[in-house]
Amino acid sequence: MKYIVLTTLFLGLAVLPVKAEFSLSLDELGQGVFSNSGSQFAGMGDSAFLDWRPIQFISFGVGGQFTYLFDSPSLRWLDTFDIGGRLFPFPAADTGEFYLQGGVGLNLLGVPGHYHGFAGFGWRQFLNSDVALDTGVQYDFFSPITNPINAASVKVGLTFLFGKNQWSSSSPETTKLSPTTIVLGTNWKGETFYKWKEGDNLEALAYAAYGDPNLSSLILDANKDLLYRDGFSAGDKLRIPAMPQIKITVSSGGSAGNQPGNSETKIENAPSVHNSPVHSYFWRSGDRLPAVAQKLYGDADMYPLIVDGNDDGHTDPSDIVSGKLIKIPSLPADGRLDDIRLKARKNPHYIFWRDNCGTEQP
Repeated sequence: MKYIVLTTLFLGLAVLPVKAEFSLSLDELGQGVFSNSGSQFAGMGDSAFLDWRPIQFISFGVGGQFTYLFDSPSLRWLDTFDIGGRLFPFPAADTGEFYLQGGVGLNLLGVPGHYHGFAGFGWRQFLNSDVALDTGVQYDFFSPITNPINAASVKVGLTFLFGKNQWSSSSPETTKLSPTTIVLGTNWKGETFYKWKEGDNLEALAYAAYGDPNLSSLILDANKDLLYRDGFSAGDKLRIPAMPQIKITVSSGGSAGNQPGNSETKIENAPSVHNSPVHSYFWRSGDRLPAVAQKLYGDADMYPLIVDGNDDGHTDPSDIVSGKLIKIPSLPADGRLDDIRLKARKNPHYIFWRDNCGTEQP
């Protein structure tokens, strides 16, 4: 038997995976011991069990148990060395986990050379990520078969956890995702002013500042006082504003990999459909109203807002040509975005503007 125990230990150590949970349980035992001859004794003892848990639902381990019998006239103690393991039939809760435990071993003292078997169940109550309160009940059998000794025990103690939940698995990892904040928009750290030179144009300046010529309206809105005075002249100092930033925080109750889960998105500073960062826009060749609305509002179906902002009763869609400055209204205060989407898809007036805006007439 001792050779079987040693061989099992060496094989177990040889195949230990990189990821595994280890635990050490130290328990106090209160026992009622009785034999087939009718003798009954009370006893107390201690047990220690070291687990190796390579996967979530099973562990393997070695341990020892010592029992002192108070009033036995001939047998004062039982001392065993055991191999065994635990089954965890249910996923662990946040507070603790249930387990079944069993094993076999050798009696070292008392009735040396005979065998010991045990089975029971228990509950680990997590006190923190490293320690759990261990409680349970256990049945013990001590040979010889002809006159066995049996014991019923209750136990309480502490279990020390090492690498909790770090078992190996062939399935995708189930680590919970932490909330992640995404910042949309360039964190502009360049010059805040630019000296206008002869031959400059806003699109080239926007490309140099932001990497996107379509953001020239940001510079235009920040310098309307110069524009309304007499236009930009060589030597004018133009303000170069920072590009507006939108923060989006995403959290998930699911897991990494391809595991399903409920996710929640919290958007700070702007909803998924947001106000345009600019209030005017230079129309470019090839522009279309839905594309401009998508770029500025985050939703192509918001283009009726642009139509309403520029349809003064005298403007034809074909008047919107490359280089023309158009107005970009804010979102409605009442937030009736679905009505705007319905207009974008079904209202003939807005569909006519969508299909003809930017088309020059001969």
